[in-house]
Amino acid sequence: MDTAPGSKLLVGLCYRKPNSSNANNESLLEAMEAASQCKIASHMTIFGDFNYRSIDYAQYSVAPDRGLALQVFFEKTQHLFLVQNVHAFTRCREGQRSSVLDYIFTDEENMIDDLEYLAPLGKSDHACLIWSMAVMQTPIDDSTEKLNYWKGDYDSISQDLSSHNELQLLADTQNVHDAWLLFKTKLLDSISRHVPKRKTQARRKKKSEWLLKSTVKQIQKRGKAWNSYRRCPTDQKYADYKKIRNQVNTLIRADQNAHRKNILKSLKGNPKKFYSLMRSVQTVKCQVSMLKKVDGTMTTDDSESAQELCNYFGSVFVKDNTKSDPFAEEPKTQDRNGSQTKTEIQFDYDLVRKKLSHLQEDISAGPDGIHPIVLKHCTEVLATPLSIIFQKSYADGEIPNDWKLANISPIHKKGSKNKSENYRPISLTSVVCKVMKSIIKEKITGVLDNRKLINCNQHGFTAGRSCLTNLLETLKAWTRLLLDEGYGMSEKKKT
Repeated sequence: MDTAPGSKLLVGLCYRKPNSSNANNESLLEAMEAASQCKIASHMTIFGDFNYRSIDYAQYSVAPDRGLALQVFFEKTQHLFLVQNVHAFTRCREGQRSSVLDYIFTDEENMIDDLEYLAPLGKSDHACLIWSMAVMQTPIDDSTEKLNYWKGDYDSISQDLSSHNELQLLADTQNVHDAWLLFKTKLLDSISRHVPKRKTQARRKKKSEWLLKSTVKQIQKRGKAWNSYRRCPTDQKYADYKKIRNQVNTLIRADQNAHRKNILKSLKGNPKKFYSLMRSVQTVKCQVSMLKKVDGTMTTDDSESAQELCNYFGSVFVKDNTKSDPFAEEPKTQDRNGSQTKTEIQFDYDLVRKKLSHLQEDISAGPDGIHPIVLKHCTEVLATPLSIIFQKSYADGEIPNDWKLANISPIHKKGSKNKSENYRPISLTSVVCKVMKSIIKEKITGVLDNRKLINCNQHGFTAGRSCLTNLLETLKAWTRLLLDEGYGMSEKKKT
């Protein structure tokens, strides 16, 4: 069926008998493979009653004692990269275990939404499935102006911020709030003057961007040869056209192979770029649209949706019940002998400069509007004022209000996209605040390591350790018990 100009959807309906023969099973797999390789359709969906009760697509598992046909079918759907969207039971009968017999396959994720399991029709024991299907996404018109940090004049910004008078004013401020406001105002003013703006708008994707210029010229030459043959259809002109056509086909295949190799090479060790590429090729993007309110009505615009998400995230947020101010007393550490010593943290120039120089440039700015590219390229002049602000914040036991704010991005987890509880919040906080937290964390863990206060079995939140190292040590201990010492898992050591 036609879904949009130049876009088609291939729809397949299937019923497989519980006692289907091997020949029918093979025919079904061949039909599904042919459907997945159909080139005239942009997308495909296959649904129906497949009668494979022992396949669990939610856990990606197959019962091992149910025959080879189930395993073959499951592996075939995985090989074709089909997404199975039904995970709750669809058939129930008295005296029998409820099971999933009806499947909805698509060739891409996020195409099936609002899947409902309604009561069976008549005397049937199969649930009625109703769902919405998205086959295309309307592009969002985002024509706002943004700063192009990649083309900023950071030498001029450094000159603006290198004034000794500004540092003296910063050191003479009474509290960290005034110091931060003075620093932020001066920095943002310089950024607005030396970082150009660019208008973001939907860029029309060029067709076959991976083609080399030489290949494009040969394609144009092929077109001219074809037009020449059409005007005067002789054997010589057709031979000339055929020769150029074969050269063009060879060049296109070579460009395709080179393009694939460049993509794979660029993705190595760069998971962020990999997921960005996967999102770019998806037809349906995971975006927040209409959400269901508490009263059952739907939101009508982005503001209402944002407020609905804000209300839900706030309702599940766990607030710390601190009866006393954590900064009321000086931070102290206790060694193994029980004596307490005061922990001093000095935010000197070299330490702050080292942290700023190692910032990642491809992350977004926080609510304060200070991008990490600015901090990294202007490290030499920003390290001193930031060290003053960090020291004031640590001494006063306060942080600027901007550091308490966060930009929240809702990420869809699973289920209906119209329910707020199916989203999880991702917070984007101030990059400057993250730098200070990183310094404090390293100082504290350094003291704990030097005094050997961290247990050797601690793997979480420890440098060089993770869940993987914990699993490896556990496996090593089990192997030693089973092989070296000859124990069974449930046996006790004999004395």
